[in-house]
This record gives sequence, C-alpha cells and structure tokens, in this order.
Amino acid sequence: MARINTRSPYWFNINEVGISYAILKLYVYTGNSSNAPTEPTYEIRKSVLSGQETVYFEVAELVRDELDIIFDGDYTGQAVWVKVETFAYDVNDNEIADDGETIIAFDGYNYYEEQIADESNAMITNRELFILEDNTFRLPIYTGLNSPTVVFYKDGEAIATETFVYDQDSANQIKYVYIYGDNVNWDTFEERVVEDGAEFEDSVCLQSFFNNYSIGAVDKIEVFGGGKIETIKINVIDECKYQPKKISAKEVI
Repeated sequence: MARINTRSPYWFNINEVGISYAILKLYVYTGNSSNAPTEPTYEIRKSVLSGQETVYFEVAELVRDELDIIFDGDYTGQAVWVKVETFAYDVNDNEIADDGETIIAFDGYNYYEEQIADESNAMITNRELFILEDNTFRLPIYTGLNSPTVVFYKDGEAIATETFVYDQDSANQIKYVYIYGDNVNWDTFEERVVEDGAEFEDSVCLQSFFNNYSIGAVDKIEVFGGGKIETIKINVIDECKYQPKKISAKEVI
C-alpha cells in the first residue's frame, strides 16, 4: 500500500485531454479507513497552465497540519488516513474525469534521491542499533505491507517470532515490536517489577546477575515481508557512569 511521508512532498496529478481546471477533495481522518468523513478537510481548485494538459497538487503539508504527534509514554502508532478525490473539468465546466484513492500518512520523510519508500516494513533507516543492558528497545513496523514477520536472534538461534496482519485502523498501521514481557511501555526490569505490584530492591547480587545474564537479550533482528529480508544488528552496551534518562518534547500552550 502506498503511503505519504508528510515531511516530504507528495504529488497528485490529473492528466486529461481538454482539461481546463481540476478540483481535489482531501479527507484527513483517523480510525477505520472505510469511515471517511462526509465533508472534505480541504478542497482545492487549480487551473491548467497554458499549453499543458496536467494539473498538479502537492498535499503533504496540508496532511501534516492534521497529524499531531503526541508522546504520552504509550508506544502506539500515530497516523492518519488520506482519502483523495480528483475531478477534471473542461472550459464549459463539464466533468470529463474523476478518480480517487485512500492512503495512509505518517510523520516521516524521504531523501531527495530516494523513491517513495513503500517497500520497507521496518520504519527506521538504521540497520544497527545500540541498546542499554537490560533495557527494552522497540522496533517500529509498518503492518500494512506484506503481513511482516519479525524474528529475534541470539547467537544464531531464533528466540522469538511475531507476525502481523493487515488492520484497517490507523492506530494499528505501526506496531512497536519488543521482546520483553507483555507490556511495551516499561523500559527496565525495575519498572516491570513495580508495574506487577511488587517492590523493587536493588542489591549487589542483583547487579551481578544482570552483569552475567540479560533478560531477553538479542543480537539480531530480521524482518520478513514480500520476499524481502531486512536485517538489523543489535549491540548491547553497559552504561555505568550516568543514569540514562528518556526525554520527550511536549507542546505547552
């Protein structure tokens, strides 16, 4: 499925013999892809340039205005559906063509020399990650393409596998894959203990255990989909001088 990265230009064009002007109706919404609103979010009219038969619309900036990314500590996908309807008219205001499609949009970008990145299930460009010892790391996966399967490896052995199927909800287009426990939102073993209602007591023995064993440790991830394999190397590092802090930005009004 095609997708819009709203930090890069995304064009729709209408090419018809005898076209005088075109109208584009843009519906931007969340939830199920089939539940588009009845009224468009934007409606744009453009005339054809003299001597040409094509009208171009750039929509990425408009869509991005409707995509507010907010991090509240929960790792849930944030995306919007974009339903596009285009209509071509001649000089007498007669409709001579129409078209339409629905596309998912993310707050991402493409490099200038790249084609639109529709073929990658892993929603990161890095193919080598550095993570802290005994800390959760998360890999964002685009689930709307090729029903991807993610396999975690340690020393050449597959230790966990997860497969995703297509879901029409905008919140489920990106899934954060992880290997620790049942809750994606905790980062350390201490947070997991506290969440389960117990009291965490640090000790020399506990730290010695973590120095020798890593809960859910992996050294490679492979993402399978559409006959393609994306490999991501995992490097575990021991941060011992300063305590790491998670930082996120929040808009203050």
